[in-house]
Amino acid sequence: MAIPNGRLRFDAAVDFTNEGVVLRRVSLANELATADISGELKGRDGDLNVALACTPRGIDYVNGYVTPLSMGGIRLDVKLEGPLQQPCISVDVVADSLALDTVSAGRLKGVFEIDYQRPYNQPDANPSIRAKGHLTGVRLEPPELHALLGEVINWSFDSILHLDTEVIDIRDAVISTAFGRLSGSGQVAMGGQESDLRVTAEVNDLAPLSPIIHRPMTGTAKVESLIHSSDFRQGMAASLTGKLNGLSLGLWPETWF
Repeated sequence: MAIPNGRLRFDAAVDFTNEGVVLRRVSLANELATADISGELKGRDGDLNVALACTPRGIDYVNGYVTPLSMGGIRLDVKLEGPLQQPCISVDVVADSLALDTVSAGRLKGVFEIDYQRPYNQPDANPSIRAKGHLTGVRLEPPELHALLGEVINWSFDSILHLDTEVIDIRDAVISTAFGRLSGSGQVAMGGQESDLRVTAEVNDLAPLSPIIHRPMTGTAKVESLIHSSDFRQGMAASLTGKLNGLSLGLWPETWF
């Protein structure tokens, strides 16, 4: 059946069985987005798939909320399994033509997995959130920075959101490029509470810095930082510890004379 309802278009094929409801096809569409739903509902359990995509007008609407970030398109594929009050959720995200100030990317792809420790409507449901993905077709300004980092940025994180205490427990977060790796862990509190983070930056080859500093350079580097804040809105304190291994600085041949 297809039911035009003003701004909403609805199309569905549903079977009712002794065990529950089978959604063979449910499609929803309006001027902002389209959604396609399929799966089964059995008592308090579910196995659902939802594909959500924004229309061009929907993208304009989203960009108005995420400014100064902008994107040309976004699609979400969501899978929900298990008890409806304590589901396992997987979300595949694809966003195209992203731009933020002097940084742009052709595509972002990521997979998010969410598990609840208790029913989601309880104060201590505390979901575990894991994600990984990459940005491709990355363009940076100035050109020297683009040549240094490359066109692919990989990222991942593993965290627990403590809803009862409003604390994000970051077990591991990583951003890596052709040049190096940035990783971190710790706790970030919301609402003016104590936060502590450990951040490590590692570079396995300093040679790509040579065109920027205008001198031949080799070696490796590692910098560790401990960050503490009672309220990030008011500031923070940080300590830095660095180590350089096999460092060598030379002169370009044209500077020998």
